[in-house]
Formats: sequence, C-alpha cells, structure tokens
Amino acid sequence: MRFLFWCVLWCATGLSQASTPQLAGGADHSLVLTQDGQVFSWGDDSSGQLGSGRLLFQSTPLTSVQIDARSIAELAAGSYHTLARMRDGSAISWGNNAYGELGDGTLTSRGIPIKIAGLSKVNAVAAGEQHSLAADALGDVWAWGSNENGRLGQGNSDQSNSKFPLKVPALQGVTTVQAGKAHSLALTRDGQVFSWGSNFSGQLGVSGSSRASPTQVEFLVPDTRIVAIGAAGDHSFALDSEGRLWSWGENEYFQLGHRSYARSSEPRYLSSLETRGKVKTFAIGPVGGAAVLEDGSLWVWGFYGRYDEPTQVGGLPGPVAKAHLGESHLVITLVDGRVLSSGDNRFGQLGDGSVTPTNDLVFVAVKGISAPLLECSTGYFHTLAVDASGRLMAWGDNTRGQLGIGVAVNRSVPGPIANLNNVTHVASGQRHALALMADGSVKAWGDNDELAVGNGKDDRLFTTPQAVIGLPAIRRVAAGGSSSAALDTTGKLWGWGANLRGQLAIAEDIYRINRPTPALGLPPLAEVSVGSEHMLGLDLQGRVWVWGANGRGQLGDAYNQITPPRMLTSLSNIVAVSAAGDHSMALD
Repeated sequence: MRFLFWCVLWCATGLSQASTPQLAGGADHSLVLTQDGQVFSWGDDSSGQLGSGRLLFQSTPLTSVQIDARSIAELAAGSYHTLARMRDGSAISWGNNAYGELGDGTLTSRGIPIKIAGLSKVNAVAAGEQHSLAADALGDVWAWGSNENGRLGQGNSDQSNSKFPLKVPALQGVTTVQAGKAHSLALTRDGQVFSWGSNFSGQLGVSGSSRASPTQVEFLVPDTRIVAIGAAGDHSFALDSEGRLWSWGENEYFQLGHRSYARSSEPRYLSSLETRGKVKTFAIGPVGGAAVLEDGSLWVWGFYGRYDEPTQVGGLPGPVAKAHLGESHLVITLVDGRVLSSGDNRFGQLGDGSVTPTNDLVFVAVKGISAPLLECSTGYFHTLAVDASGRLMAWGDNTRGQLGIGVAVNRSVPGPIANLNNVTHVASGQRHALALMADGSVKAWGDNDELAVGNGKDDRLFTTPQAVIGLPAIRRVAAGGSSSAALDTTGKLWGWGANLRGQLAIAEDIYRINRPTPALGLPPLAEVSVGSEHMLGLDLQGRVWVWGANGRGQLGDAYNQITPPRMLTSLSNIVAVSAAGDHSMALD
C-alpha cells in the first residue's frame, strides 16, 4: 500500500477565510476555494475525491457543478476523500469511504458531496488517511472513520470503525483540529495542544505507545502559546504566538527540518528558520514542509531528503501568501492571487494541463482558474479541453490535423477550435479526436488513415471537425490508437476506424471501416474505454468486458487476441474502467 497523504495549511494572520483563497491537497489531488467563492479541483479522482461525479483524473482545474461553492467556508483533503465546512455550520464530504470516513452512515464511496450526519455549528474540519475530525462552536471534537491505534479518541484502540461522528471525551474549548495518517491533534482556545492515536514515530509529542485518549503536548519553552497546528503522515507541527515553528515525529526524509534523520517525540522549534524571520503560515506533507514568512518568502525542507533544513525558494514572481503540499507536489498562492505548482504530476496534480513533472523547485502556472476547464483529453502529443461555456480548446502536435483548426500547423498555446461550441465531452486518439455535442451528435477530425473520423470518406486527414454519420443520440465517446467508439442512450456500442485486432467487436474480416457500426456480443454498457488496439466495456451490473489485442496481457486473460468480447469473471462490482496504450485498469 502506498502511504499517501495530504497536506495541511494554516494561516495565523487573522485574515478571514472568505477573503483569502484556500488550498487543500490529498495524496494526488488538489482543491482551491477562490476569493469569489468558486471551488476548483484537479488531479486524481479515482475515489471521487474531486467531487465532480466523473471519476476521471483532471490535469487542469475544473469547477464542480455538484458543489455550491458559495456556501463553503473551509476545505480539508484526506488521502482519498475530501471534507467541506459549510457557512451554515453543517459539513459535507465526498470521495473514498471504505472505513466510514465520509460520516454518512454508510461505507459507500461518493463522487458527489453528501451531508455528514449529526453535525451542527461546525467550526473546523480535518481529514486523515482513513479518518475525519470536526470541532464545533461549543469546543467539542467529533471523530469518525477508522479507529486503528485509537485515532478516534474513544479510549480504545480496537478495529471498530465508525460510520457516524463520535464525540471525543475529555476535550473542552477546542478551536481547531488536524489529522495525520493515523493520529489526531486538537488546539484549544488557551493555546494548548492535545494528541491521540498512533505514536509509532513519536508524532503525539509524548513518549511511549499509542494513545486512545487525548494527551496534552508539552513544549520546552515555558508559557508557549500555540496558534496553529498541523499533522501529516507520521509527524506534527505547531506555530506559536512568537512566530516560531515546532516539529516532532517521523523524520526519515528530514521532514522535521532539523538537519537530522532522527525521529523525535519531543517538540523542537526550527532554530535555523527562527533567524530568518517570523513564520506567517506553514504547510506540511508526508515527506516535507514549507513555511511562508512575514516578508512573503517561501522556505522548504525535506522532500525525500533533498533539503535537510529550511531552504529559501528563489525566482518566484511575487510574494507568497500560502502553500500546501501533497504526497510529492507543492502548490502555492501568491499575494496577487496567482496559483503556482511544482513537483510530481502523474495525475495532473500540478494543474498545468500536462502530466509532466517539474524538476526540483521549478514552478509552473496552474491554468484555468479564471476561465475554468471542465474536461481535458490528451492524445500522443496534443491536448483538448472543454471550458465552462462548451468551447473546445486545443494545443500541441497538429501534423495530422488533430487540433481541428483548419491547418496542419502545431500550436504551442491553447486556442479555440472555430465554429465548435456546445461541446459536452471530448476524446483523443493517437492523432485524431472526437467531440460529443450537447444535442447528442458527434464531430471528429484528424488522422484518417484508418478511417477513425467516421464520416464515410476515405481521405487521409481532416483538419476541421466533421459530422460522424449514422449515429443515434450519443451520451459518451472514446478514442484510442486509430479507433473510435460511442455509446448511445440505450447503452449500445458503436465503433469505427481500425479493426485489425478485432477491437471494434464487429465482423473479423473487416480491418477498418469508415462509418459507425454496432458492436456484437455485448450487453448494454455504462462505460467504454479504448486502448491502442483493445477496448474495455463496463456493463450496468458492474461487470467488465474485454476484446481486441492481448499481446501484452492488456485484456487480463490468457488468450493472445479476444473476439468476440469476453466477460472477465475475475472482476465484479466495478465502477470504472480505463484502457490506455497496451494496459488496462479497473476501479472497484
């Protein structure tokens, strides 16, 4: 299991949450609550943690129509789930729910937000790997999800998870809470810190074993008053009223910022940072940390051992307001409101429209915050994106007309495709593209050597969108390699283009076809995904069907090639499938 985590973020300047952008980040996803009350999310959505209901990873920020962002006061991201505190005092959740961490009384993961049961007058929320926390206006703390190592604070450390919020006994006057991988922290009105849960790495700030009940953390400097706390992975941080930053717990990657690999159960302040100025805000992730000083400078440490003490980040285009860390990526907001990111980008978590990581601490601009993109699709070397108005943007390689702009000239910056509006969904093959229109029709363009455009013609390429002929009302399109597919409103699958490996599930002796043809041997499908020369189908019962090339085992079966389609008996209760190149994935 990959030990992911989330970043956490605090501001100790007294700025209202309504006036400043908020950041939250999970293992491989990020969220921003903007000044004008919009929520943008991007990155991994395999558990529904983006709240969009799509279960598709996003390489560019999107606004979720499923969330009334104007009502949100605070966001908190766990590893694969997300919480939001609402302005009316309630709380909502979405994403993974295997341990009851959504608090809705079920173990059902949610791709769209749902109200957390039994909470009111909520002042703060926090999300861990498999548990969640909330503090209310009365100063009480509530916990739900996994109780391993006593992280729910109920006085026991058994495996009895809770699908509903439970009140944590013996805590009063709590103003905020934070959650690490398997431990919890609470900060009281008088500046005291309490901890409970796993203490394997000393992350509770006390000696000894794990604690199933809250225990007060002691600091070396007398009368230390804490104003902000943070937890991530197996370590903890605290900011005091003098601007000093304290840390304790796991330190394998220098994430404590003390020029030592040694873990510590005793809180120590970062002395090298103290000489640079007072800390205004800080953020921590599982393998590193970041601090913003009062002068707007950004300092980082850890990051898999690259920085053994706080190191200033140079070359930024302006002073920094806030920062947050995911598992291995960093997102910052500047004072002027711009959002930048750096690090790993496997799931598009940098939000720059690519999945290309940046080296070291090179930052790229997060795109689409001012003009949100609803969906992105990438071919071999080109990208398409649908914005909120239904306009289609395209950029990258255009040698085969795959950008649909009328000429075969590459484009290095995003630009619109003329006369193509009201797009609801887009799909990219190797060098061709499909667009689903609001009226259920389909447009296609690009390379047509294998007849993937589907307009009934055999021309080698089309540089402008063409109407795909002979289709009923369509609700989903997919493309891969030189093949195209569409699902109609009844779940019937239509395919066109390359069929050398039987990937269209039509007659075996037809190697390519220039118009949509119904697939054979399939039940009604909820979803289809296209690889280079194979396809996956997900039926309404959650069963997976496979067909086409299998030279690299991409069909999950021992046969070299499968046609007609075969159901994979090894999979059941699947909610999403994805085919890319010569590999396949399924989400249960």
